[in-house]
Amino acid sequence: MQKKKLTETDSAELKMKALFDKRNEHNAQAMAFREQRNLLNAEKGKKIDEMVELRNVRADNVRLMRQHRDLRNEYQAKARAILDAKKKRKGAMHVDLPGELEAKKANVRKLDLRQQTQAMSIADENELIDEIKGEMKEIHRLEKIKAQQDAEKGELRRYSDDITELFSMADEEHKFVVEFANKANEAHEKITAMMEEVTNMIREANKNHAAFVAAKEKADEFHQKGLEMREKVMASKREKYDEQRAARQDIVDQNKSVRAALLDKEKLDKAADDAFQQLLKKGKVAF
Repeated sequence: MQKKKLTETDSAELKMKALFDKRNEHNAQAMAFREQRNLLNAEKGKKIDEMVELRNVRADNVRLMRQHRDLRNEYQAKARAILDAKKKRKGAMHVDLPGELEAKKANVRKLDLRQQTQAMSIADENELIDEIKGEMKEIHRLEKIKAQQDAEKGELRRYSDDITELFSMADEEHKFVVEFANKANEAHEKITAMMEEVTNMIREANKNHAAFVAAKEKADEFHQKGLEMREKVMASKREKYDEQRAARQDIVDQNKSVRAALLDKEKLDKAADDAFQQLLKKGKVAF
């Protein structure tokens, strides 16, 4: 069977359909790229919200860490100040005072025994008594110093207790410093990882957006060509329609002419018949 030959209009319609099919194909690609871009942007938005929450957590932990760090440093500074004061006061003490005092007392006892057991001149005895008085005076001075030092030792023991308590308090604050610092660092590490994820999402979203724009431009290009081809098809169809309408009009006009001619012939035939009838009736024939 002989294949039907395509008309110019048929070829134009096929080209138009192919152009619109291409348009639809690129539009479908553009929609896919747009959907992927929107999904990435939505996921990016969620990640950014999580990052904001984590930044708040990090900020809170940093604030608490600094508060406890300041308290720790304050307690340590007070403890060191008391420790320095203790060292200075302890350094000013007469370390050998008890031994020296005991030596003085032993010497007084020795001199007193000498006075009581040895015969001596009045001058020697007076000299010995003056020596005993001098030693006793020194003993009283040293005992007074010892009493002061004993009181200071009690105060230094209180210093030690204060230092121990302050360093213990500083240690407790340091535990909080470490705890909140670790929490802040944990949040910071999560933020850093999320920032990398968000950066990758932005990169991929931009790629999909560029692909979307390119596919949309291609679809618009094929759409415009399709419209131009559609105009050609419509023009060809209008031309063909006009030709067909003109042909139909020709047929109508021809039918009218034939009908008019037939009507005229019928009138002539009728007139002839009428005349023939009048002739038969011997009437006057008028043509």
